[in-house]
Amino acid sequence: MLIRIRLLEGVLSLELSPRNCEILRTVVHSYIKKAYPVGSRTLTKDFDLGLSPASIRNIMADLEEMGYLVQPHTSAGRIPTEKGYKFYVDGLLKENQWEAGDPNLEEVYQRLRLEDVRELLHETSRFLSVFSHYTGLVLCPNFSRMILNQIRFVPIRKRHIMAIYISDDGMLYNRIIETDDDLSWSELDKIALYLNSRFSGMSLQDIKNRLMSEIEEDKKLYNRLMLRAVQLARESMDIPGEGEVYLEGASNILDTPEFAIAEKMKMIFKAFDEKYNMVQILERFIDSAGVKVSIGSDNSFLGIEDCSLVVSTYKRGNQTLGILGIIGPTRMEYSKVIPVVDYTAKMLSKYLEEI
Repeated sequence: MLIRIRLLEGVLSLELSPRNCEILRTVVHSYIKKAYPVGSRTLTKDFDLGLSPASIRNIMADLEEMGYLVQPHTSAGRIPTEKGYKFYVDGLLKENQWEAGDPNLEEVYQRLRLEDVRELLHETSRFLSVFSHYTGLVLCPNFSRMILNQIRFVPIRKRHIMAIYISDDGMLYNRIIETDDDLSWSELDKIALYLNSRFSGMSLQDIKNRLMSEIEEDKKLYNRLMLRAVQLARESMDIPGEGEVYLEGASNILDTPEFAIAEKMKMIFKAFDEKYNMVQILERFIDSAGVKVSIGSDNSFLGIEDCSLVVSTYKRGNQTLGILGIIGPTRMEYSKVIPVVDYTAKMLSKYLEEI
């Protein structure tokens, strides 16, 4: 029986019998659950395969010869190779989609319904981490390129103001800033009116650049109100630019046996700190549709080959805004992680449509 699988590097054709496929699937499933090499007796005991231990051993030996399994020690059972994981994910993993109306997921995700997009994305990375018990990450849109429709300032407490930016496509971004003195509603309205009349239709980055150059040219041209407007605008525009990554639950990965070794711990945290490299690999998926799985050596940016990345894009209408996903060991529970990433991307996209 010819099995066709979809990998990042293309479509491969591999000839595996249904019996071989079933043994490979159960070995991967068992190793994901138990984290130790799988022997023929374990499979006979845990799964109703209708085969003797001797028959299973022969099939496992064939799978090892073809590169899907490896025996770490002569007397040990076998574990999946990177090739084995890829075949499992792309050809053998049975669909396990969350129902659209799943009350538990729906209830949890309702907590992410925040008006501020940055906070929403940060909370989404936390949600992915908590729900998967791995590391959640979100690659943010390039906020500095958003086109301003209008800005508003709202006093929220003594010497604290909320700046609310509304983009031309209706999305909201807000930031709380601390001021040296209290400003009245009337003064804040005048400041907002002044800024909107000058900068509506421009990107935040262009506005910031112009403010920095103009105020340095001749401060005498600005009266007190204009100076306060420029100051508030500059202070409130500290918005993440391109390449900002929210990453939550980094320590979760240390709970897996694969990363109990000190050297591997050091390497994975070094990779998490080097956000530029992480952005590069995430941006490979920016034009992809649906959930994508990157296994082992496909994530060479980490410096190790024991990690997998499950990602999906999130959108607003037809515009792709960024990427979200989960990073964990190659021995991750793909049957749970893949639908969680898919569901979260769809829910986030749906909510971004509504705000």
